[in-house]
Amino acid sequence: MATIKKVETFLALQSNVTDYLQTIKENMGNDKITERDLDRITVPLGGVLNWTVPTLEGEDSTKEIEGIIVYQTPPRAYWKTGMEVGGNTPPDCSSREGDIGYGDPGGVCDICPLNQWGSAEGGTGKAL
Repeated sequence: MATIKKVETFLALQSNVTDYLQTIKENMGNDKITERDLDRITVPLGGVLNWTVPTLEGEDSTKEIEGIIVYQTPPRAYWKTGMEVGGNTPPDCSSREGDIGYGDPGGVCDICPLNQWGSAEGGTGKAL
């Protein structure tokens, strides 16, 4: 269960943001931080209760994580024959950002009939 804490809880957010931005600019020059530069922590699936968190020594497993979400993406995927749990079959249609689907059927995700509640087999949820 996610909880939201007040900004005052995080020491990094209690100072002037301009100071942090200046330090980052001095260290990075004209380079930019992109989503690929950030560590990724994904939501545990399939009844798994622990998060897998990257560390300097490798990966660590923990029941709780505390931090600041700096980037989030709502990826989408659709398999015509249904998602095979643990399988390696690529989706027929997918979108990294959840905006435009590539493949079959492809197109704008927000208006796709397969991205509407009730489109799943049996009418519960969205089609996979």
